[in-house]
Amino acid sequence: MTDKQLINEDIKLNEKRLENEENFINALLCGVLCKTAKLEDGFAICPLQFLQKGTDTYKLGHTMLELDKAGIEITTDTMADKIKQLYKDFDIAKIGEVFSVYGNEDAIKHFAKMAFREAIKRQALPEVYTILKECKTYGENIDTIEKLLGQVKNNLEQGSVSNACVGAIYNTILADILSNKVQKPLSTGYKKLDSVLKGGFAKGELIVLAARPGCGKTAFATCLACNIAEQGKQVLFISREVKDISLVQRMIARRAKIDNRYFREGADHLRKIKDRIAGEQAYFENLPLQIVEKSTVPMTAKEVRRIARSIKNIGFVVIDYLQLLNSEEKNQNRERQIAEMTRELKQLALDLDIPVLLLSQLNRSIENANRLPQLSDLRESGAIEQDADIVIFIHTDKADLSQQVTYTEMIVAKGRSSGTGIAYFQFEKPFSNFIETEKRITEQKEEKTGLFF
Repeated sequence: MTDKQLINEDIKLNEKRLENEENFINALLCGVLCKTAKLEDGFAICPLQFLQKGTDTYKLGHTMLELDKAGIEITTDTMADKIKQLYKDFDIAKIGEVFSVYGNEDAIKHFAKMAFREAIKRQALPEVYTILKECKTYGENIDTIEKLLGQVKNNLEQGSVSNACVGAIYNTILADILSNKVQKPLSTGYKKLDSVLKGGFAKGELIVLAARPGCGKTAFATCLACNIAEQGKQVLFISREVKDISLVQRMIARRAKIDNRYFREGADHLRKIKDRIAGEQAYFENLPLQIVEKSTVPMTAKEVRRIARSIKNIGFVVIDYLQLLNSEEKNQNRERQIAEMTRELKQLALDLDIPVLLLSQLNRSIENANRLPQLSDLRESGAIEQDADIVIFIHTDKADLSQQVTYTEMIVAKGRSSGTGIAYFQFEKPFSNFIETEKRITEQKEEKTGLFF
């Protein structure tokens, strides 16, 4: 394709983008005027700054936001008055044209998504032209072209490459406070742990849950997944170690209070408690929890990201566990591979605006040490400690590991916003269940206090 053909194609695409933006703003304004939609619902999907400035569409959107900011009801009259103040050359008759587009909620979301998607593509165009130029100059350098394409792909996946004004962010925060829309962190389902975490898991946080073998990492992650799903949040559980059927068996054992070993001992034992298991059918059928079990095929951080993005209204992701993920950086050492994966997963939390729980192993040295775990005990700890917003250690005395019910400490060793602390639990191994308990005070425990800070 010649340069002239590329320019002509770009002009056609830009006309289509302008049409998408016009449909979005017209539908949004129609919805607001007819009181069938809220202004913030549309701009939450496609913020105003993504529209092309200087167009009549942008001016209409800006006028709506200015009225909303001033607390003035958006009507045809207030729109006409305000737009005259802001843009003297604007044709007021255009406000009447908005009724040619349906202003219901579904239409607004549809047009907003289209406008946002095209805006991201428009932002990527300069980078694409750079790649074309590189191809002409360094056509034989495949690695360079591949790297540039990867950068464009990441920008398209991540969305905004624009800067946000601090004043605009402040106004958003203030508006949320005044309208009581401030969102609380996602509760873990455990009051004392929530108290340590100052409410629970916040959006965009990467939470690392680490312990030595046998302390119940997967069991506790399963409890958290169920607790959060019970709140109506869509939960994704990526399992690299445990089969999906085994995970659900643990959930049944916890829910029905039956010994998990029944599932291993066969149908003869299960017949005794089949009614209790059948009684939980409605609970599990309505639980918004999806399990992706890939214990036999490669699973990369990017694949986790792809799966998570495919789930509508996802609210929480669990990954069990970091050291079993596959890296795409085959030529790097393991520490570098871990760094790339934790960075990807932190980006996933930010992109989807949800908390992501990542399970991790501890170094083997802690198994023989008579102390509480520390951040430096995280295997390949540098990147994990750096990228994690919260690090929680599950600690059980080595002498107690063989017991069916063990006293366990959930040690929040790092919390960027929450601070640190300890919540106390009992781990009921037969039921794969954790229940909160009171602090067990012994001389041995008092000697260890504070060692993990």
